[in-house]
Amino acid sequence: MLSIFKNKKISFIIVAYKSKKFLTDCVNSITTHTSGEYEIVIVDNNSGENLDEIQNLSTSKIKIIYSSKNAGFGSGVNLGATQATGYWLCLLNPDTRLQGDIHTLSTIDKSTKLIGLSLVNQENKIQVYQYGDFPTPNSIISKRAKQQWQNPTQETITTDWISGGSICIEAKLFRELGGFDDRFFMYYEDIDLCHRAKQAGHQAYWTQQITIWHYEGGSESNIINTKQRYYKSQRQYIAKYYGQIWAVLLYPLHLMRMK
Repeated sequence: MLSIFKNKKISFIIVAYKSKKFLTDCVNSITTHTSGEYEIVIVDNNSGENLDEIQNLSTSKIKIIYSSKNAGFGSGVNLGATQATGYWLCLLNPDTRLQGDIHTLSTIDKSTKLIGLSLVNQENKIQVYQYGDFPTPNSIISKRAKQQWQNPTQETITTDWISGGSICIEAKLFRELGGFDDRFFMYYEDIDLCHRAKQAGHQAYWTQQITIWHYEGGSESNIINTKQRYYKSQRQYIAKYYGQIWAVLLYPLHLMRMK
């Protein structure tokens, strides 16, 4: 196992929307646990909140970008990446707390350019569905992807996709891929990014070496809105890789699952 982060600057990118109440703890967790060179880039997605006091936590390390619109998570990360100067981009949700030093992270392959960190809930248990196989029309219809999810027995595993709430990706690769496809407002932009990375020959990994405490439901409290956005993005993903006809066929199934 070797460290791929040692002596490399990390740009933590946090996209926030009306989540100011979480940001102080998130930023403090980064400044407490990170030993090497880093910066924090916070993108406020036109929430109307003033985050200037957050910058005072570490004025030399924090950049705050106020977006003129809320175009979604992926678009916010893309904006933040334009101001990031790190070798690595590490994406965190505002309702998370880093529980280890990413600079100490090691991997099973020196060519690793895409790795996800373990998200744990308030009870310090691994959250479900933060990695997995690429969805297909059949796996969505049968719900096979969720039925097969299991807690990993190995510290680090290979996988098709990893959750956008804890992705670390080499900045050069992120830019080569064109960043997130911002047609996905929320959900599936992470799966799509990993899909394009794999098409370009880059394997995704997920590890329990570093854990990230995540307040479940902290960023989105309206269940109906969450489901609507999730299913819309799912259809967009399927249309992109399997054709529009499959997206049309999935629509009535999604309507039933909304009930």
